[in-house]
Amino acid sequence: LRMATFYNLLAQCTENADSSLALREKAFNIVQTSSGQADGGENADPGLFLAADYLKLGRLEDAQRILALFNDFEAKAGSKNSQYLKLLFHRAQLHLLQGNTSLALQEYTRLVNTRRELISSDLLLLNDYQRLNRFNQLKAMNNWMLTQCQNKDIQQAGFISLALDFQLFTKSLLLSTAQKIRENIQTDTTLAPIFLAWTDTRERLAWCYTQPKANLEKQNINIAALESRADSLETVISRSSSALASENLRKPFAWTDVRDQLRPGEAALEIARFKENHLEPSDSLLYAVFIIRPEMRERPAVIFIPDAERLDQIMLEKYLAECAVPGGKGQTGQLYQAFWKNLEPYLKDISRLYVAADGAFFKINIGAIQLPDGQYVADRYDVRHVFSLKDIDTKNDAQGTENLAGKTAFLAGNPAFLLKKDGDTAAATLRAVSETPDSLTAFGPFESILRNADDVRGINLSPLPGSQQEVQELDALLRKKGWRTTLVTGLTANEDTLKALKNPGILHLATHGYFLSNVRSGAAGLSRPLLESNPMLRS
Repeated sequence: LRMATFYNLLAQCTENADSSLALREKAFNIVQTSSGQADGGENADPGLFLAADYLKLGRLEDAQRILALFNDFEAKAGSKNSQYLKLLFHRAQLHLLQGNTSLALQEYTRLVNTRRELISSDLLLLNDYQRLNRFNQLKAMNNWMLTQCQNKDIQQAGFISLALDFQLFTKSLLLSTAQKIRENIQTDTTLAPIFLAWTDTRERLAWCYTQPKANLEKQNINIAALESRADSLETVISRSSSALASENLRKPFAWTDVRDQLRPGEAALEIARFKENHLEPSDSLLYAVFIIRPEMRERPAVIFIPDAERLDQIMLEKYLAECAVPGGKGQTGQLYQAFWKNLEPYLKDISRLYVAADGAFFKINIGAIQLPDGQYVADRYDVRHVFSLKDIDTKNDAQGTENLAGKTAFLAGNPAFLLKKDGDTAAATLRAVSETPDSLTAFGPFESILRNADDVRGINLSPLPGSQQEVQELDALLRKKGWRTTLVTGLTANEDTLKALKNPGILHLATHGYFLSNVRSGAAGLSRPLLESNPMLRS
């Protein structure tokens, strides 16, 4: 068995396809002989690796011969075995290459449903890093499915509906987890102090990741110990909330649920950025834009935007650069041609749009895209942004509009960053809006850092009188339009006031921000993959 593993590792390192295949065949023969079973028994990976190589080389008959050896594998290993999930994936690939889309859809539906059940069971027992890895695994599956959906025949076979359902599920995973944990904490007083300790630890970690390693050593700060503490606290919180949130994740949710919530004149857009993946990953990036209208019965519509890298790097950079110039149009003419023009045929008679963005579209103001007649998208459509289409609740939207809940606004500007306490200056905490909490004394090395405003995130939090003028002018404008506003500045623009809010229609914060480069490899002695994989560590 060790020799079989060695041959498989060699195959992965061999660039010549024929040589790699020969090593795979040797590995599988060894496993068959040693186990006395055609499929390799408990060690099924060599056979599955071999089948995958046959598929990549177009040797479909050989791939089918190998996969047929695993016909009773589910009965032996169980439907939740990781090797069985690989088997379902390769069977789906084989059926597609053979032109049998209905069988491919059956196999992939089983795979998606099994994956969803497994994820729902253990997702909340994982820490952030483990959850992100699990999410990336699902993303790889989604990449393959979205790639297949570019084929019109496959769209007709029902893959487009399954692809969107899976996209909705994967995208809502992390958000659902965080939301359910917080909901449970609100009703469980024993979890509240644990949650506060966890958020404090994460904030300290975020600050530490921005500091040179020498500064951390000087302050006797051990990042590994802080990370371990954060993971331990998170595990306690997750386990306490897992039953409630897992039940929520298991609830079936499909694109038809989104459709059934839409009223006449409404549509929903789900944008997905993905890597093209036929039989193995490529570097080609695309966008898929799913369109859902209330009258769609069989399947949603989808359009594909090729060359997503150009959109991300060139058009987005021009758009952002021009947005920074007074009177700039944000290169919206190019965005109309590359993106919106393709959507217009699906948006006839639509007045309200729910948009779940991805990739560059998180930074592009869709409402500001200029149309050929000089109008903007926001002039024709009421654009409402949601993280996932699973978050749409049109009934509550309607009620909110009727009872004026949507006509309330909270405006905060020019906060007092340095607050006086008993005659002494207390610097802002990492939250930068309230007095330094007494609990900081329990964290020894951090006390001197957090009480020095010039050192917090390397930024001097100076007053912002321009932001006060900003919120005052917005307040006057909104009141003129019939909005009920709450305006806070100076000492009243603090964290306690913000946390006491009850779902205002508009939340406008004019305060300091900070930016960290996407890549800060080595600055704090951390590896590039860690910094790039955790969005909490990047601006």
